[in-house]
Amino acid sequence: MPKFINTQKKVTIDSLVAGFKDRMVNPYYTLQEKKASITTYYTHNFENSTLDSATKTEYAQLGDNSPTRYNKILNFFLYGLEKITVNLELGEYGLESNPIEGEAIVLPNTIIPIPGDYFGINYIGKDYLFKVMDCTPDTIDSGVNFYKINYKFDQTDSERIDSLVIDTYNMIIDNVGTKFNPIIKSNAYDFIIILEDILLRLKRYYKNLFYNSRVQTFTFTHNECIFHDPYLIEFLIRNKLLEGDSEYIYIGHQINLPSTMFLDYDKTMFRNIELKSKDKIEERISSIGNLITDPMSIFANRKEDYYSI
Repeated sequence: MPKFINTQKKVTIDSLVAGFKDRMVNPYYTLQEKKASITTYYTHNFENSTLDSATKTEYAQLGDNSPTRYNKILNFFLYGLEKITVNLELGEYGLESNPIEGEAIVLPNTIIPIPGDYFGINYIGKDYLFKVMDCTPDTIDSGVNFYKINYKFDQTDSERIDSLVIDTYNMIIDNVGTKFNPIIKSNAYDFIIILEDILLRLKRYYKNLFYNSRVQTFTFTHNECIFHDPYLIEFLIRNKLLEGDSEYIYIGHQINLPSTMFLDYDKTMFRNIELKSKDKIEERISSIGNLITDPMSIFANRKEDYYSI
């Protein structure tokens, strides 16, 4: 029977338009043709900066007499930094060079630059400082702001500004455009590095202890019997617990799961861990191991017996 109203074309067009809008939400789409440069950025710390009480101005921006204080951001990404070239010409005072200046883009949801900020380019090899002369906010279609800054070469020594730094931060470029903060304090960053190293070693320890290459999944031995826990495998898959190290292991279910598997999973201690709840955990946790006899399973094709929890 033919349909009176065919909505397939409308659904298709709507999905194409929605996909195009999703692409525009990406904070990088306007910067795809611009190269990234890693810098050390000095942004104003207003809480610890002061001005002259009479003139409301600062005596100097840098040096021992400067009332301005800064936050130092390591590994800060700027987009669109032009190649720095020096044009020398003979002037009335001898050999002179043109001003070194240009434009760059600050990614959304990182910092709000202001005139008077400074940055140094890491790969130059010298402590050259560039001063932000002007900044212009712009809004992309997703509603977030990115900033275009105009900079000019200002200093050949970073010591005059390093003495004015209050806090040091690190930028995590992978957090830009996510719900996580891309600018974190360096002591927290260093602590995260330590934790990630511990987690990496724990993942490798776990794989070495429990990964059974004969059946290509995780098993454990108890009372001389070998057990496979499909609920544990589901817990590993859902939470991606073993991702992130250099050794890739595919984690999947090696048995046919019962139709009630996901209902039963909600009653396990693994689900309580996910919910951060201990209210439903009984004082005694019991389980049953059933011999795996499915001829289509890899477990049934091995000479040793395996039990499914």
